[in-house]
Amino acid sequence: MARAACRKLISICKDPMARAACSKLIRICKAPMARAACSKLISLCKAPMARAACNKQISICKAPMVRAACNKLISICKAAMARAACNKLIRICKAPMARAACNKLISICKDPMARAACSKQKSICKAPMARAACNKQTSICKAPMARAACNKLISICKAPMARAAC
Repeated sequence: MARAACRKLISICKDPMARAACSKLIRICKAPMARAACSKLISLCKAPMARAACNKQISICKAPMVRAACNKLISICKAAMARAACNKLIRICKAPMARAACNKLISICKDPMARAACSKQKSICKAPMARAACNKQTSICKAPMARAACNKLISICKAPMARAAC
């Protein structure tokens, strides 16, 4: 019963009039008391029936009006208490049905306005607890369908503003 509600909640973000509300919802995750709830929301996406909803959630970041919210969502991973949730989010990409969503997430980094968020995402790998998740993210490149996305991620390093992150 919770999965259907999850899908409905995520689909609201596709409506331009509701984007401000979505941004506020994402910001809640930054509060220590709400992190457990955030982790549960992300873990629902591991169920095959909820993958379509996950794809929609990731594609929201492509809209200019919600990039600030996306940046905040990515920065949550820097908090030690939220790393488990981040690891779950990254693991979703290993499922063939979710690769298209992974490609969209990676392509965000090509936009200059989103590079700061990309830099934060890369810095997660420096934390020992998150290395396993980083390794899994890298392994996506072995799948033919995801190679184009990997190439895009690598090309970010050519941009002067992103070299420090690389």
